Amino acid sequence: MFRGLIKPKGTAAALFAPLILATPTSSRAQQYQTDQPVITRALNQYWSLQGLGHVTAGVTPHWPAVFGSSDWFEWNSLKIAWTDDQADKDKQRSLLENDRIDGVNVRGAQAPGYVWPANDSELWIGVQPHFDQMPRFICAVYNDYLWSRDRGFLRRMRPKLEAVMDYLALTMRARDGLPRCPGPFNGRSGQGPNTTYMDCYREGGVVAWIAEGYATALADMEAIERVLGDRKRAAEYGAAARAYPARFDAQLWNAATHRYAGWRDGGGALHDYGFTYLNLEALARGLGDAGKADAIFRWLDAGAAQPTQAGGHVGSTDIYQCVVAPRSNTRAIPARDWDPWSVSPALRRTTMGYGALVEDGGALLWVNYYDILARLRWLDADSAWRKLTDLLFRVAGDPLLFTEDVTHPTNVYRENYLEVGPADGSENGIAGVTPLCGFMGVRLRPDGLCASPNLPTSLLFLECRGIRYGSMTYAIRVSRGQVVADASPLTSDKAQPLVARAPFNTLGLLLEPVTCPGCRATVRLEKRAGSAWADVVSTSIVVPDRAAYTYLAVSDQPAGAYRVVWPHGGGRHACRLVREPASATARGVFRRGQAAVAARTAFSRVLVRTAIGSPGVVTLSRRLGSHWRPVTAAWAAGPHGGVLSFADQPAGSYRLRLDRSPSGTYVLEANHYTIGVSGGGTAWSATVPAGRTVRLALPGLP
Repeated sequence: MFRGLIKPKGTAAALFAPLILATPTSSRAQQYQTDQPVITRALNQYWSLQGLGHVTAGVTPHWPAVFGSSDWFEWNSLKIAWTDDQADKDKQRSLLENDRIDGVNVRGAQAPGYVWPANDSELWIGVQPHFDQMPRFICAVYNDYLWSRDRGFLRRMRPKLEAVMDYLALTMRARDGLPRCPGPFNGRSGQGPNTTYMDCYREGGVVAWIAEGYATALADMEAIERVLGDRKRAAEYGAAARAYPARFDAQLWNAATHRYAGWRDGGGALHDYGFTYLNLEALARGLGDAGKADAIFRWLDAGAAQPTQAGGHVGSTDIYQCVVAPRSNTRAIPARDWDPWSVSPALRRTTMGYGALVEDGGALLWVNYYDILARLRWLDADSAWRKLTDLLFRVAGDPLLFTEDVTHPTNVYRENYLEVGPADGSENGIAGVTPLCGFMGVRLRPDGLCASPNLPTSLLFLECRGIRYGSMTYAIRVSRGQVVADASPLTSDKAQPLVARAPFNTLGLLLEPVTCPGCRATVRLEKRAGSAWADVVSTSIVVPDRAAYTYLAVSDQPAGAYRVVWPHGGGRHACRLVREPASATARGVFRRGQAAVAARTAFSRVLVRTAIGSPGVVTLSRRLGSHWRPVTAAWAAGPHGGVLSFADQPAGSYRLRLDRSPSGTYVLEANHYTIGVSGGGTAWSATVPAGRTVRLALPGLP
């Protein structure tokens, strides 16, 4: 790991100084847009500073967008390959084409196919080899191709890619199962030196962080060989990729702790200290299954860590004590597995101990990216969105926007810069890519660009501009509804009138944070009936910790005059009425107040009807593995039923329960997203139901 001024004297300066590229001095235009101004500002601020490496809000970033060591190549590609920042794209391409690989374009001590971790050395910081850059080099090349569609580049890189895969298969023995660090890098306690960017651990043998990158590299090589016309090699990589997850689980899943271990050493022993970052990355890359995902998230969201011994949160057992990401490990690393070689005397200005350093109880901002993608894959968009907004507003609340360093070591939250990792490197910006690749669901396949939107319930639309695909630049917008009535700005009026110009089925509520964030407030929607007002729905919402809209479904309502009645003393508020296209996907009945639901497609709301008045509280649970996991939902109650709304839920087994009524009926409905693309002088749009994928017919491309 590289933390600016903290590497051993005489090594970091020589190896890394030539790699740091110039930082622009002005911020580019906003790349993202949402229907929530407070979120739009925080998102663009974070992306501009940490993602693009631009001076933002008067704050200078530590790093440029592109960093020159091969450990960063995949991270660089995740941030830069899709943007229209051609200068940084050219820098990344040059790094990939010119990186030194033994036996391909340079001779060295390592076997052919070894990717040099530094530009002038086979050794990491001039001390010893590292191996996590091996599979990630392949991933970076494939990411570049997917966005550039440059087959010439892919052909030029092919000898390097195949050499790297041969090194992994032969020297690291991945052909026999999982890649193993060669030579003395056996991971045994008190013996093995470090082998990855997380260079305070004596990782070795089968290292989870290397092995999960290899899972993606196998799939990428299958696609690359198909693009280049070698069906035989593509089939071989495809077969290996399909067999790999079971091998990964067999070697690295710890049945005692219900999570992945950090490494299995040369003697077969597992080393597991609650490494959150590698568990989240494994899930984000598609490893594991529903049962393992459930166990990992129950550990992260409801479990406890060893009490923090040093830093800004002494005594805490909260795994997310630093907010921006979970602590890197939930148990202190014992001395036998700790390699302090990269912790120079400069670090001794602060007290070391569990919680004071990112590798031992601290948090790394870039882990937020994998946290979000893992939750989108296995949980839902609301769980993922909360992690992104927690990061954005935590950073926005710090005067230096988490760019503290040795000269300004502590942030506004009393966390040392070594505790939360703002000075680690340019990888911290990758969380700013998740709106595009995660919530908007924009994904690349060899046959084109696709989208599978999955917006959180608190967003009506999300737009990204400056997307470079092939030779054209596009803007893509994903929306799930149209506002038909809006009462804004914020006001203290007890009742806010609204005139819906069209039918609607969603109520948007904005309650400014007051003295009790987390408290509940009951809000009613009423419709004008002659000279009187009739109740339509009532709902209880949680007072937020920031001024952003909450959207919840209601039963279909016609155009007309309405008002939203707020509680006394609830602070300032605003509201709006929204029409969200939705369609029924399944129907059923309650028996004895509950129903087992086998959803064949994704769904986003449940309409409940009862004959004897209010059903009370309605809850939904989803089967994940062998457990039932409650779905976070909002309930809007009407005279004879109501609507339960939540972030899109995938096909699967569910359980619905009524609190009061013994019988009733239900209807599952799925939101429909509108995807709009502009660029190339024309525009294109399509509508896709929740859970579906659509191929984007991009203007300007054949």
